[in-house]
Amino acid sequence: METQWSKGKIMRAAAVVLVAVMFGFGLLANGIWRNYRDAVLDRQKEQMLLTAESVSRTLEVSVQRSAADLDRFCTLTEAAYEDPEMEPVSGELIRSYIDEYDNFVTGVIVQAPGGTVKMNTQGVEVARVLDEDMVNDSVELAQTLGTDGRIYLLLREQTNRGDTISLVIDADSYYQSLISDIQLGENGYIMVKNSQGAVLMHPVKEQLGYNAVGDRKEMYHVEDLSSLENMLQAQYEGKTGVQVYDSYWWQDPNLPKVTKISAYTPANIGGDFLIISAVMDYDDVYMPVLQGFQSIIGVMVLMFAAIAVVIGVCARLVLQRQEASEEIAYLRDLNDILQKMKRSEETIAHQQRLQIMGTMTGGIAHEFNNLLTPIMGYADILMMELPEGSEEYDNVSEIYDAAEKAKEIIQQLSTLSRRNMETAFKELSVRTVLTRAVKMVRSVCPVNVQVEEQFGEELNILGNRTQINQVILNICVNAIHAIGDREGTICIREGSVSSGELAARHQLAETPRAWKRFAQVDIEDNGCGMTKEVLDQIFDPFFTTKKNGKGTGLGLSLVEQIVNSHKGYIFAESQVGKGSVFHLYFPVLEEQEAENGRTPGMETAESGRGLDGAPASGELSPHSILIVHRNAKVLRLLEKNFAKVGFAVTSCMDFNEALEALASGTFDIMAAEEYVDGAGAVDFFMSVKGLYKDMVRVVIVDRVSREVLEAKQREIIDGYTESPVSVPGILGAARR
Repeated sequence: METQWSKGKIMRAAAVVLVAVMFGFGLLANGIWRNYRDAVLDRQKEQMLLTAESVSRTLEVSVQRSAADLDRFCTLTEAAYEDPEMEPVSGELIRSYIDEYDNFVTGVIVQAPGGTVKMNTQGVEVARVLDEDMVNDSVELAQTLGTDGRIYLLLREQTNRGDTISLVIDADSYYQSLISDIQLGENGYIMVKNSQGAVLMHPVKEQLGYNAVGDRKEMYHVEDLSSLENMLQAQYEGKTGVQVYDSYWWQDPNLPKVTKISAYTPANIGGDFLIISAVMDYDDVYMPVLQGFQSIIGVMVLMFAAIAVVIGVCARLVLQRQEASEEIAYLRDLNDILQKMKRSEETIAHQQRLQIMGTMTGGIAHEFNNLLTPIMGYADILMMELPEGSEEYDNVSEIYDAAEKAKEIIQQLSTLSRRNMETAFKELSVRTVLTRAVKMVRSVCPVNVQVEEQFGEELNILGNRTQINQVILNICVNAIHAIGDREGTICIREGSVSSGELAARHQLAETPRAWKRFAQVDIEDNGCGMTKEVLDQIFDPFFTTKKNGKGTGLGLSLVEQIVNSHKGYIFAESQVGKGSVFHLYFPVLEEQEAENGRTPGMETAESGRGLDGAPASGELSPHSILIVHRNAKVLRLLEKNFAKVGFAVTSCMDFNEALEALASGTFDIMAAEEYVDGAGAVDFFMSVKGLYKDMVRVVIVDRVSREVLEAKQREIIDGYTESPVSVPGILGAARR
């Protein structure tokens, strides 16, 4: 079976390895693809930026050359004014320059000082001036939109006589001659804007003169141009760079949305600049690279798919062979399990029925006892008041006898859920117990282990000496094993801590309010220590770190049970390589602060009502009793009955009231219901035993439980009586 399972594990491991390899290859391919894509895009961006810079330099040179020509024209014009015979020559020279020398300077405009046009070779009329700035000290560049919708760059200079000569550069002619033939991908282009964002040169004529953002929104009815605006902000600042942004193909009537790459640089013209922007479709670069990689990935996927199919077929054959061999063993085990389940189902069902019956009978017994208590109590009162032998007395006696028989039946039902325990608790001196325990530990310690003790104040607890010795010995034996063959020390310390400090130190939700202080016993060693995982399991039954069957795993589990049975706490701390420390806490038995000098006498006078409830002719000597019960009717009944036999009765409905009553007076007897509002009478009596040593302590129970028997044998309580509660029952328990 192990061999077959190991084959299955190998197959699964092979599949995992294949998946891991595929995943790793995918990551590697993705990394290569990203690096290659980025490298291609970077090269393309560099080329686009070089193109934009080349156009920028050409435009700068063209404007500077035209400005120099304009200077010469102005010089000739000044000479013509001085020699009238030269003026025709100046006009002829201008027309010759336009026709032959420059193919994008398409005209000249000469204006008189008043603005009268003396010459306009092309007939250009300006509709709107987009921007103006000085090229040099004498030449001004005006960017204008003509009435014919074309963009004209006017280089203007004023002569000494006040005439203004303007060279007209047709932006569209310049664009078609020097820029439009530059190819950038399938749809790319180069555009020129001024520093305010107005379009001066663009393949789409309708956009000339419009702002790159604001006018486009109105023209094309688009709203989201935030990506374009972010890029234009850098251009308006005169920066050089390359940026990817979202925009539209303005030359396409359908206006498709597209991601573009723009390489931009300024063309410096005097104190201002024009923006040269080379624009390209991002997909023109990205898609060819992506398609190539997709083809490669497709081939790799097919290859790995074929490998996976082969591995899958092999794994299937191995699994089929394994399943065939396991099926027989599985069916055999299944048959055995079914037989065991069939046998155990009846046992489990029977145990569940018994458990349900035990739970139900406990509740039924409690309710019936509450009903029988007033019946028997008031019948007892009537019998005390009626003359014995009368018909009324006999009738009430019949009621009392019937209630007694019902009580016996309830007690028989209650035995279904009883448990017993035999362990005696006594008042112990912590120092005495530890001194003897240290001697025991030293007797089992090897020579390499030293035992140290540090004792504090004298403290008394209520406990079992043998069990506490067992707790200390078990922990110290574990410490000896943890130290091993090297030199080590076990330190046993005694101290005390308040209940509040205990709760804060170990983050307890709450501590029993009945105890103000706890005796603290710390057992510390410098052994090998424990990991957190081991520390979390040390109190689990059958958990052990010892090898070769040397440990049962029950030692610390038993230690925890013993400490809990003493109403105490146990905690452990450990660090690997430094050692461990166990903190033990036991409730301190507080001593009575002042002797009250009273010992309750339960004896009756020669005449009086006996414990069996029969009336007598005398009265009891005076006593006081404190009764705690959650049923107000039961309290009223007991108050009446105890008052009739001469007791001073104080009744309380919870243990807080009982504490106040004990603080304000002394009592011979205290009888308390076993549980009142979640608080236990045994715990309460254990907490006050040292303060009220002469007070007889009686617990009223529905059924005798293990805890009650344990408390009786440990002398935490003096007696118990079963419900339905009565005066004879409480007095009988007190006398016993």
